Amino acid sequence: MPAADRSSRWRRRTRGWACRRGVHHRRLHPPLDQDWLNYQHEIGLRHTRTKKNVTDHADSLDHIPLRYLLAFTAVVIATSRDYLAAAGASPEQVDRMHAAFTKSVMLHVTVWTRPYVDAADW
Repeated sequence: MPAADRSSRWRRRTRGWACRRGVHHRRLHPPLDQDWLNYQHEIGLRHTRTKKNVTDHADSLDHIPLRYLLAFTAVVIATSRDYLAAAGASPEQVDRMHAAFTKSVMLHVTVWTRPYVDAADW
């Protein structure tokens, strides 16, 4: 699969993930149950040699180093503010949405890191 196609697919998945997170954070009780935890673990595995490129059959790197996953978190959080503000919300609303989104990203990425470490270190 050409890099441009992978990039486009990644952007669509990321946008969908971000939108779903926003929907869940507006609910009183987000569905953070065992099914959610299992799926997040699966997403983490898809960044490691265990399952990278298995699901989408991509011709890509066989592993995403943990340092890249962690570093990219800052980019996602920093660039989300403009995306959230684009709908015309007040600055206070954007601040609240951005704070919720930041917490959500940190929670997700934390769980995604589980496959990178030994159980004893988790």
